Amino acid sequence: MRRTALLLLLLPKGATSLQRAAAPPRRALRAVSAASTALVADGDAAKRLKKARPSRDDVERISWGKPSKKKGVGSRGVPHRLNADERDAFERAKRAGFVECGGSAWRAARRDAPLLNTWRNWCDAVAAPAICVQKSATGAGDVVLLDLSPLRRPGDFDACAAEARGLPGAAALAPTALGDGDADAPADDDADWLARPVHQLPRYEVAWTAATRGDAKAFAKELAGAFGHVAKKGGAPGAKRAPAVKAGKGRRHGGYGI
Repeated sequence: MRRTALLLLLLPKGATSLQRAAAPPRRALRAVSAASTALVADGDAAKRLKKARPSRDDVERISWGKPSKKKGVGSRGVPHRLNADERDAFERAKRAGFVECGGSAWRAARRDAPLLNTWRNWCDAVAAPAICVQKSATGAGDVVLLDLSPLRRPGDFDACAAEARGLPGAAALAPTALGDGDADAPADDDADWLARPVHQLPRYEVAWTAATRGDAKAFAKELAGAFGHVAKKGGAPGAKRAPAVKAGKGRRHGGYGI
């Protein structure tokens, strides 16, 4: 709680909406210490938001195919279990603040993209936007994708997107329109953002296309920093082991099979 109040005091008077999106409003300090609380109006709403976000531990658990401590973090229809290559990419993403993947990270065996699902879940847990570099086969034409939905601040989405487009690094990239088929239906009301797990919430995405991979990574790093992420140094990928918990049941036996 004290740490959250200190972060607010350190924000400059001219703080951008990106920085404000990563810090709680003053009126909510007494109610909740979560990092993304624009919709919180009272103590009851603050409790609902805290319950809606998964813990980092639960995100890690379901990424290994283990059961989460809290129900609703995973889903039968949204795979989160990572393979070895995706695990390495996920660990690098936690340190860098953005995830790198080949194309859309689609895995035919799961009929979805477990890496991006897990990354979005992790960003929800830490109240940060999901930033992704979708790498092309040639290294030219990589797409930088910014999903603001894990912030759970729909009132700030337009302002954050506008400031992201105005960052210095954005000048080297071309804004990319997402197809109508990629757009999610809007949430029914603000209460959904305070109660539903992130895989049940619509995405709010902004995309750019980079001429070179270096430009794409540099801009993704700039985006992560604008939202308050501090890059961390870590050990070699693949060193982390699965949590020592009993595996959940597979779909065939009535479990989630995530």
